[in-house]
Amino acid sequence: MKLVITMSRRFGTGASIIADELSKRLDIPVYDRAYIEQQVNDRMYDSEAEAIRNLAEKPCIILGRCASDILKDRMNVLNIFVCADKEDRIKRIMKLEDLSYEDAKEKIDKTDEQRASYYYEHTGKTWGDVNDYHMILDTSALGVENCPDILMHYFEKLEIHLNLNKQLITKESFMSFLHCSTINQKEQAAVKSINNGFTATCSFLFYDLIIFS
Repeated sequence: MKLVITMSRRFGTGASIIADELSKRLDIPVYDRAYIEQQVNDRMYDSEAEAIRNLAEKPCIILGRCASDILKDRMNVLNIFVCADKEDRIKRIMKLEDLSYEDAKEKIDKTDEQRASYYYEHTGKTWGDVNDYHMILDTSALGVENCPDILMHYFEKLEIHLNLNKQLITKESFMSFLHCSTINQKEQAAVKSINNGFTATCSFLFYDLIIFS
């Protein structure tokens, strides 16, 4: 499956750790802000957007930079948003960057605000809106260390489902996949309407995975 993964994230969620581990397991590169900015002669949004489109011609993981919106018309793109409880994020940043509680909190607030503003400025949308992503990962509930296993399990089942049905990644194929893949005792799904979209809460071998479509 020629899968491109975009990963938007709140600061301090451990998303970079998840992306790096997926990169190793899937044998695909991770592209972040620094790398993307190196691909352009200026830092104009249109130039970065074009660089992202070019990078997404091959399987990869793209962190942030509005990639979920830039690639929204491509059917092989899976958009993930990573979140976590604020207190957990503060503790993680305190440990990683040797900051006080207040300094870590301030950095999280400032970074989240910058990311939200950047996203709104270039897309006109609210950053983190569930309707703009296929999947929401809460690392407080799941554990950062468990997320790569959960995602790999999910990717394997998704690939089988799409190959059997000769489908691309669409909202309809996602919902079809969720229904087909959660009919045994180990995997249960409940679907309900949220904010004009759908959410399915799935249990994968005792893990709670929140998937939005």
